[in-house]
Formats: sequence, C-alpha cells, structure tokens
Amino acid sequence: MESSDFCLFLIAVCFPFIIFLCYAYGYCSHKLYKAGTVVFDYQKDVPTFLFLVCRFVLQALRKTRGQLYDNDLLARNINQLTFTFYNCRLEPNNLRWYCSAFGYGWDYPDSSFRDIPLCYPEVLFFRLLAMIVCSEEFRLSPLGLTNVRKIMRTLQPIDELKKGPFSLQASVREYRTVEVGIEVDIALDVTDRASKPVWAGLVTLLSRDTKKLNKWQPACGSHEPKEVKTIELNVPWYTGLKCAYASWNYNPHHLFSSITKLLGYKHPTVHSLWMISRCLAEIEKHEGVVAVSAPVSVEVDFKQPLLMPGKAVIKFWETSPKGCTSSRKLYHFRMEESELQIPLLEGDVTGVESSS
Repeated sequence: MESSDFCLFLIAVCFPFIIFLCYAYGYCSHKLYKAGTVVFDYQKDVPTFLFLVCRFVLQALRKTRGQLYDNDLLARNINQLTFTFYNCRLEPNNLRWYCSAFGYGWDYPDSSFRDIPLCYPEVLFFRLLAMIVCSEEFRLSPLGLTNVRKIMRTLQPIDELKKGPFSLQASVREYRTVEVGIEVDIALDVTDRASKPVWAGLVTLLSRDTKKLNKWQPACGSHEPKEVKTIELNVPWYTGLKCAYASWNYNPHHLFSSITKLLGYKHPTVHSLWMISRCLAEIEKHEGVVAVSAPVSVEVDFKQPLLMPGKAVIKFWETSPKGCTSSRKLYHFRMEESELQIPLLEGDVTGVESSS
C-alpha cells in the first residue's frame, strides 16, 4: 500500500471517531450551556472537562485580569450565578487518593471513628467551580485566580454522604474592588439525601491587576504563646502532581514553571487546599479526632504561596474561647516557609451550632 493510500485509510478510519469525540465532549456540553441549564443530574449530562478547558482558554483570551466586566445577569436583575449538581455519589477510590495525597494516609478511610476529612468536600466542587469561572456570566477572567481566604463548616458528620445521593451547589455571592485587584466570593453547599446541610464553604478568589503582580501585602505573623506544637514538612516537586490526580485540579500554575512565571513566581505553587488539609491533618493526629469533628468551622487567610520543591513548618496551639460557653477546644494554626519563616497561611478552628 502506498503512503498516500495509507494516509487516506487512516483518515477514513479516524474521521468518524473524531466526529464522535467532538459531539460527545464538545457539542453536547455546548448545548447544555446554550440552553441556560443550571441544574444538572451528575449521573447523566454534565459539561465535560475538555469542553471546560476550551471555555477557560476562550474566556482568558477575552477578559483581562484584574478587570470587572458587566454581564446579562445584571440586566435581568439576577443576583447570583449558580450551578447545581444533584444525584451525586461518593467515590471511595477518589477519597482514598485524596487522603494519601493531602496528608492523611492511604489507609485513613479504613480507620475507625474517623470522619471524612473536613477539606474533602471542596474536591467534589472542582467541576462546578470550573463551570462558574468559565461562564460568560462570570465577571472576571479565569486566568490567574488565586485563593486569598477560605471558610469551611461541617454542620453534621461528612460521613452522611456515604449513605446515599447528595447535592452540590456553587454560587457567586459578591464582587469587590481591593487594592491589588478584584475579589469574588463563591459559596459552596453540600446537602444530603434529605436536603439537610452537611458542609458549607466560602471561597474568596483574587483576580490580581497585572500592573500590581509584585505588590504583595506584607505577611505578618501573630503572637505565639509558649506552648506551640511544631511539625516540619518536606514538599517535593511531585506534590502538585499527586494533588492534581487526587482532586482533578490540573491548574497549570501548580504543575509547570513556565505558567507559574506569568504569575510572578519562579517555581510551581502548592494547592491551597493541600496547605489547609495538611494543617488540619496534623491537628487531628496530635489532638485527636474530636478536635476537627462536626460541628466545626475553619477560617483561613492565605499570606504567601508555598513553592515546590520546598520546606514548610506547621505550628498550632490551643486558644481560649472568647465570650463562648462551649467546652470545645479551639485552635489557631499557621504554616510558614521553613528557612525564612515567612507566614504562608493562618487559620482558626472553632465550633459552630449544630443545625436543627
């Protein structure tokens, strides 16, 4: 067979397959977006990751970082951009990979009297968050969005999600202008099969003005008491790969130096969720499961990114309740860069009232 005939044969064989991929992974997802669908059955039709990557690139090319755009929702007096998944199911293998990559250990799901890690539900929101930031109604560029704050609350044990289908909802709450760009709050909510709240989160993302890439606010550490527990961590170069595989978050600035340099860093940065998860995992290992068991609230402020490879130090200590009659122990924690002792994040573990 001549080379030209062989090429024609390959085209004839591959063309139907390419058409099928375009239809299944592109056109069907495009129809869902075009129809204005905001509620999806997770076991049936949801936008594919390939389609969302294409939309990410498109929106990144159309919008400038650090600039707030108008959208059609404002004209229609709709307050929130919201997407919902129902009929979701917990995947045991994914939970195991998360525990292995985020500081709990491969066998953690097999441990007795341990709830699903407090940060794990945010992993379930990756596709919904991607849909939010890639939407035409999202008023910021999806490129270069960085976490500056997180709030997570467990209202009942997260293990409730193992008992049946549950729902996920992500919605944009507020945009606001700050000194270095635009911040946006995105609310995350998980409800069980009886539509009762299980977990709630609030993620604050910053779209930094490209003219202010190097204008970081100074990171100042808080006062430390005498009794502080300190844990040293090695952060190898493959940490980003492990986190990406476990969380489905293949954000390139966690993986590639060339992309990271566009954000002003010399090396890839660690996932913010990994940083929080490692802190909470160490608190649980040293203080017991009750320290982070529901109902509990965790609030975190990010100071600086953690570069890979590198070393970090986790510090935490017990704090006294202020104006609170609860007997629950409260904790303050901090992650620092090992050599320069620069604070990377600071957070608090507090109790919340259980839902009725």
